[in-house]
Order: sequence, then C-alpha cells, then structure tokens
Amino acid sequence: MVVDALLAALCSMERIKADDRVVALETIHKLLSNVATHPSDGKYRKINKANTNFIRRLGRFREGLAALCAAGFVEESDEFLVLPPANDGQLQDAMNAVDDALH
Repeated sequence: MVVDALLAALCSMERIKADDRVVALETIHKLLSNVATHPSDGKYRKINKANTNFIRRLGRFREGLAALCAAGFVEESDEFLVLPPANDGQLQDAMNAVDDALH
C-alpha cells in the first residue's frame, strides 16, 4: 500500500537533523498541496531536481526524495520528478501522513 511505503519513508527522515527535517516535510507537504489545489496545472506536477531551492530544502536528502517517490512522484529523467495524474487518488492520504509527521 502506498501509505505504508510513505510512512516508512517518513520514518527514515528521522535521521535528518530536526530543523532540516521540518523544512523538508513542509516542502513535501507544499508540493503535494499545490498539486491538490491545482490538479490540471502541469507546473505543479513537475519538480526540477537541479533547482537550488529544492536541493537546499529537500533534494539533498535521499530520505526526502524517497518520501516524494512514495507519495507518487516518479523520475521522468535524471532532471525531473513528476506526479502523474494516475497517482492523484493518493494525494490526500499522502498529505495527511506528512502532516502527521510534522506534528
């Protein structure tokens, strides 16, 4: 089940320093929330892994990338992560899991 994989990935994020972990979790939540709010806008579905802000906030942590993939994002290439529309059904559960990890 997707939620189980996401929960395992979120638990692995416990290895990240607390302040960095909070920022990473907030980033994951924001990315998922943006897709949920704007499901037909492709710009919210695609993440440039080379983006400086993405790297600083989340991309430098393999646990964070694993959590994004467990939430439904897939590698489109070496440069991008994409959330296909087929994975939209798990968005709310994923946001709830991330929110629980934040609190």
